[in-house]
Amino acid sequence: MSKFFAVTAPGFEEGLEAEIKKFHSLFGIEESLKILSTQKGGVEFESAVNESVYFNNYSKLATRLLIRWDEFHCVFFSDLEKKLKQRSLSKWFKNKSRIFVKVNSKKSKLGQEKKIFEVFKRVYVDFELIPKASEAEEDDYTLFVDFFEDTCTLSIDTSGPALYKRSMDKKTSFGSMRETIANWALTKMMTVDSPWKEPTILIDPFAGSGTLLLESQNVGINRQRDYTYQKLKAFADLKPLNEQKIDFSKFPFTELIGIESDEETFEILKSNLQALGKKTKVSLYHQKNEDYKKSHDQRVWLFSNLPYGKQVKSETLKTMFATMKSVFKPQLIAVFHPEPLKDNEALSALHLPVVNGGLKVTLSILIYKK
Repeated sequence: MSKFFAVTAPGFEEGLEAEIKKFHSLFGIEESLKILSTQKGGVEFESAVNESVYFNNYSKLATRLLIRWDEFHCVFFSDLEKKLKQRSLSKWFKNKSRIFVKVNSKKSKLGQEKKIFEVFKRVYVDFELIPKASEAEEDDYTLFVDFFEDTCTLSIDTSGPALYKRSMDKKTSFGSMRETIANWALTKMMTVDSPWKEPTILIDPFAGSGTLLLESQNVGINRQRDYTYQKLKAFADLKPLNEQKIDFSKFPFTELIGIESDEETFEILKSNLQALGKKTKVSLYHQKNEDYKKSHDQRVWLFSNLPYGKQVKSETLKTMFATMKSVFKPQLIAVFHPEPLKDNEALSALHLPVVNGGLKVTLSILIYKK
């Protein structure tokens, strides 16, 4: 049995647990799965099959997937060195591999993180161990060393770059929304209303680099990037994941519309959504929202990360909101902003706090009559 820990943003744990269960069920390996704990920042689970590491390719909410290597009690540095000598890094990595060692110690007698790293470096002389994230490169491996109340837990990163980076080719613009947050927001929108009831158009009036529109079509297994597990020795004989006969459900928007007034950002938007146009109808407009003249017979949902702070200049939240309502006449508005978006004309409203890149924002979901 292998033990994994899927990392996520605080508040997404319940959705992540459901996602883990769904992944194992879709691929017929649910009997191998055992959820051990759902805690702040992630979900720990056990699996009898190595194929669970493919959760990297599937997850929309996880930021990283760790595999637990070992766990032991330790209160002396001499004891730590002795126990490390009994555990070989060669199980995971080739000799001379560069490995970033991330040490974290809390409520432990071994509280000197720098000294803990030195013990690892002294024991594992066949590997190039790196003590600081700033010195690590994208292709380096990561070993997590966590001391809590004198218990040492060793974990191996199987993801590489954070999982919200769906593709290494995607370009970003200022204030871009994290993909994991965008997907979480889409799921929350589904709890309020459903795009399956009738044809629905999704519009992002402040599209930026296109993250929200891209996530509305992000389903199935991600083959757009590489993952660290593909290089780990322990997964050298991993069986291919059979996804041919699986029908991945997706959000059935009939058209995606992105509007962006900044010329440089609009070019980024076009580049990011170019491939998406082969799968669904995509319309992009380089203009201001008040200049949008197209009318729609189908139901309209607005989904956007509103400008704020230095991006806003003379515009106010009230002005932006009034423009969106009058121009697009939406039946649902879902927007991110530091302030909750309130409107007495809405039939219902839901306000959910979330943190995007360290900034606290609110997802406001409002429903209107058609």
